[in-house]
Amino acid sequence: MSFETWNNVMLGDVVDIISGGTPKTTITEYWEPEEIDWITAKDVSECENRTIRKTSRRISKKGLENSSARILEPLTTVLIARGATTGKVALSSEGMAMNQTCYGLQAKEGNDKLFIYYLMLSRYNSFRAIANGSIFETVIGSGIKSIQLNIPTFPIQQSIGKILGALDDKIELNNAINKNLEEMAQALFKRWFVDFEFPNENGEPYKSSGGEFEESELGLIPKGWKVVTIGDYCKVRSGFAFKSSWWQDEGIKVIKIKNIIGNTINLQDTDCVDEEKMLKASEFLANPGDILIAMTGATVGKIALVPRTNEALLINQRVGKFFLGENPFKKNGFLYCLLTQKVVFDQIVSVASGSAQPNISPTGIESIKILLPDPKTLEYFNEITGSMLKNIVEINYGNKILTQIRDTLLPKLMSGEIRVPAEQDNITNDLPMIAESNLTYQP
Repeated sequence: MSFETWNNVMLGDVVDIISGGTPKTTITEYWEPEEIDWITAKDVSECENRTIRKTSRRISKKGLENSSARILEPLTTVLIARGATTGKVALSSEGMAMNQTCYGLQAKEGNDKLFIYYLMLSRYNSFRAIANGSIFETVIGSGIKSIQLNIPTFPIQQSIGKILGALDDKIELNNAINKNLEEMAQALFKRWFVDFEFPNENGEPYKSSGGEFEESELGLIPKGWKVVTIGDYCKVRSGFAFKSSWWQDEGIKVIKIKNIIGNTINLQDTDCVDEEKMLKASEFLANPGDILIAMTGATVGKIALVPRTNEALLINQRVGKFFLGENPFKKNGFLYCLLTQKVVFDQIVSVASGSAQPNISPTGIESIKILLPDPKTLEYFNEITGSMLKNIVEINYGNKILTQIRDTLLPKLMSGEIRVPAEQDNITNDLPMIAESNLTYQP
């Protein structure tokens, strides 16, 4: 088993650099009908997985023909070329175009598309450095093709792409499982608490089986159910008021509003405090399964399920915590599904007030009226959905481990510090599935 020699090349030797374009926004027929996915910097920066599957905006075939945009080859590396997210990359799907905020790095013949993607992913800081203090388009046009690289031959590129790709395949599969689990929980909530088809004492759908209803301030509700407030179900408390002088780059992580993204917590960009400050804020720890809520600003009302970590997490003052007891998974299923309902979210936003920016207090959240089912139905629902949320938390923890492995291997593989032979056909069989789910949903 021999290791092949790596070669010094320029980026322009291994990729074609493709520019994007935007059809005239004043011409409707360039945008309707929406026929072609059109990648923007937003789509790249918000891509949850490796590959962009759907874009936020689309253009028509005429729009493509009458602009400098062009259809990219599948698995083209799309690089954000300007703005705060410069250097971020993602892969394109089949039949996509892009605008001028991005560049397509299309692998030339004899180079592996996945390897090129991971190579560019490993070069994020380099692209950021090039962009700082300059007009990035000028840097791209005059300099990016001349960036010096040390890369292996095509068979080794394929092996490296397979190793890193196998890890991302597992991450993407786990994300798909989590998406399915959340959809199951939301579907169950709708069937039970919106359509009132929860199981009666005989296990039959309540409403369809002639269940009794009674009048309430929220309209007809099943007999035995109550109109209460969120505060009757659990208490809400805002986090600790950390002083600005306490912030540091390392230490105990503090969850701020900026960290609440996509119903979970992004811990990659957190401010920290030292352990002494943690003792002062010990009542404001966030535990796996806790539900947090943004209480100020444009994202007021957004919630997050606290992930499992191997470190302590504290909560900042403008983030609220719902107190669900020592084991939040016994009560968080109902609350999580409730808070993600549009009608409840809209109520929270309407209660928020403030001249400079929206703001809601813990008592404001607690005052919002909700429909509470009978104890037996509520306990059964929480048992089912709490298990789903626990699976989501565990799967996310598995993805965290996979990501750490990938990010550790990435620079070592791309620099040649770890050398791999070309014979890697069975690489994916050696990687265990970190998180799986065997949950099924029976409506």
